[in-house]
Amino acid sequence: MKKIIFLLIIIMVATVSFAEGETPILKFWVMSDIHSAADAFDKALKDAWKQTPDYDLLILNGDLVDIGQIEDYEGVMTVLNNAREEGIVPEAVEFNIGNHEYYYAYGTGAHGRKYTDILQGRYFEYSGRDDYWHTVELKKIGFISLGSEVTYNKYENKSTVSAVISDMQMEWFEDEVKKYSSTGKPTFVFLHQPLDDTVYFSRFYKGNVDKDSEIKKILSENSNMFFISSHSHEAFENGGNFYQDESGYVCIDSSSVVRTAETSDKGHHEQTLLENTGQMLYVEVYSDKVVLKARDFVKDCWIDNAFLTVDLK
Repeated sequence: MKKIIFLLIIIMVATVSFAEGETPILKFWVMSDIHSAADAFDKALKDAWKQTPDYDLLILNGDLVDIGQIEDYEGVMTVLNNAREEGIVPEAVEFNIGNHEYYYAYGTGAHGRKYTDILQGRYFEYSGRDDYWHTVELKKIGFISLGSEVTYNKYENKSTVSAVISDMQMEWFEDEVKKYSSTGKPTFVFLHQPLDDTVYFSRFYKGNVDKDSEIKKILSENSNMFFISSHSHEAFENGGNFYQDESGYVCIDSSSVVRTAETSDKGHHEQTLLENTGQMLYVEVYSDKVVLKARDFVKDCWIDNAFLTVDLK
C-alpha cells in the first residue's frame, strides 16, 4: 500500500502549483547540509530573501558545519550575522543538530569521550540552544525540532550518522504534538535524519533514527503532520523527496545547500554528486492547505515538478 501512495504523490507533485490570488498565513525556508560552505550559504540566504523578502522563519536543519571545529562555526556564523545586519533574514532563525556537528574529524566521529562535551558545547554556543530539542511557535503554528543526543564515537554509538533520541525527548515530543495537532493547523516536525522507508533515500539507506517506529506512531495518530528531514543530499529532480503515509502524515526531504546528490536505484544504490547545484525547500501555509516547493539557488530557478500541495483536515 505504501508503495502505491508513494507513486501517487509523485504524480500529484507534477500537477499542482502555488495558490494564486491567496495570501499565505506564514512562509518559511528550510536549508540544510551547508557543511561549512560559507560562500554557498551566503548565496542561498540572498536568493531566499530575493524570492520572498517577507518570509517569517528560517530553519537550518543540521550539518551547518562539516566538522565541529571553531573555524567551521565562525565561517558560517559570520555569513549569518552579516545577513542579519543587512536585514535579509527574518528574526526567527532556528538551528537543529545534524551528525556533522558531532564530528571531530570528517567521517570518523570523535572516537573518544573527551570530545563529547567540547563538540556539544560548541553547538550550543553558536546555535544559542540549550538542548537538542525545542519548539518555536509562530502564528499559533508549532515548529517542533528533534535532535540526536550523543556524540558519535566508538564508546557510545557505533554509527556515525544515525540519530539517537532518549525516552525523555520522546515523551516531550508526544506532548508537543498533541498540543499543536488539536488546533487544526499544520504541525511541522524537524529532524536532520529521515525516517526509514519514507522519502526516496531512506528506502535504501536505513537505520537513520533509533526511535523510528515510535516517531511514526505519534505522527500517524495525529492530523496535519509534516516531518521535514535532511541528511540525504538527495536532489529534488529524482522525484522522491515527497512522501505521504497511508495514515496521512507527510515526509519531506529538503535536499542540501552543497554536495547535492542523486541516488541510483540500480546496483548498490550509490550516490552521485551533481555539479553546479544547490537546493533548499520553501513552504507556504494557508488556512486550508500547505504548499511546498523546491528551489535551486545556484541555477536561479524553481525546480520543475518539485512542488506539492497538501490539504489540511
